[in-house]
Amino acid sequence: MKRVDLHVPIYDWTVTIITIYNQGCKEAVQKVLKDFNLPQQEKILNDVSKENYNGGVTFTKKAQRKAVIIIFPWTEERYFVRTMNHEKRHLVDEILKWHSVEDGEAAAYLDGFISEEIYNRLNELK
Repeated sequence: MKRVDLHVPIYDWTVTIITIYNQGCKEAVQKVLKDFNLPQQEKILNDVSKENYNGGVTFTKKAQRKAVIIIFPWTEERYFVRTMNHEKRHLVDEILKWHSVEDGEAAAYLDGFISEEIYNRLNELK
């Protein structure tokens, strides 16, 4: 498992991105999820145990302005990129929804900012 924590200053959100590689990551993922106290924790851990591939999940705790993105193992790099972008879109939508922002340009700027942050830390995730 690899983990990076990002900060989105304009909205003051903390984003944790986790990439997992096999079911051996279950305990490490469980420790991260415990901090989020997610009701879906068992389902996520079950997905980790099953070694789901080419997918991911995003969860937010809006009141605390925190999010976690989990990227499951990928069979090809293009699936990693596709999944990361998919989950990033959920993150952008949730942040803007929480702050009552309904502006396409704001969404594009936020998406660009988060994309650049992920790009800068990509070696830590793969």
